[in-house]
Amino acid sequence: MEAAAAAGSAGPEPPGLGEAIYFSSLVFIAQAPAEYRARGRYRYLVIFEGILGWLMLALFLVGLGNLMIR
Repeated sequence: MEAAAAAGSAGPEPPGLGEAIYFSSLVFIAQAPAEYRARGRYRYLVIFEGILGWLMLALFLVGLGNLMIR
């Protein structure tokens, strides 16, 4: 009984690969959902990925604009 209680108090389990890809794609495309929160140093990676997503969107729109002007 004590082993089960100790295992439950270890904290949340790390996300699986599918959840990590889902979170990463949402951060890159839009904003991260509220139910997923990055902690510690991973918060900075999430911020960087969000900025990279916006920069890639801007690059795409500039390229599309140049194509449409020609």
